[in-house]
Amino acid sequence: MVEINLKTTIISGYFFALIVVFQVNAFGVTQLTKDEFSALRSEVLKMRSTARASAIVRVNEILEQYKNALTTRQTLRLSYAKALFQLESDQYEKAYATLIQCKLLADKLNEPYLTYFYYSYLGQNFTGIEMSSPKIVLARKYFAQSNNQQAIDISHEIINVGDNLKTILVSTKRAYNRL
Repeated sequence: MVEINLKTTIISGYFFALIVVFQVNAFGVTQLTKDEFSALRSEVLKMRSTARASAIVRVNEILEQYKNALTTRQTLRLSYAKALFQLESDQYEKAYATLIQCKLLADKLNEPYLTYFYYSYLGQNFTGIEMSSPKIVLARKYFAQSNNQQAIDISHEIINVGDNLKTILVSTKRAYNRL
């Protein structure tokens, strides 16, 4: 009886040790290789061509799932991809919040050329905000309906730069509040 209990204790201890070692290895942080990262990024880029919303969700999943395994540069590359997908989906406020994260990551890497995408995408974001403004949309509608001077005059009158600036400032405030 003592021999059976001893064997049971040894076997139980062995399995316990295996479980502990497995858990330590499972939670150990290893960086993704270039090939692993490229495979994930390719997956997202392929999704973009058919379903941008799904691509954004997948980028979020990757960023969350691999947050400890991604390098800062890899996180930045995925975040820029996410910002681009958001811009293409007219999600300007979300894109702005993502771009702020991108700027922080680019500054952390201290490589000025990486901020090129930030400024480029930021310009696209502001253009998108301006072009989706209700007054701009209405102006384009008037112009499309009647290609005459009166329609052009109405278009110019209803475009109010102040409204567009207000939209940008509200987006900026929301984005900073999310940080």
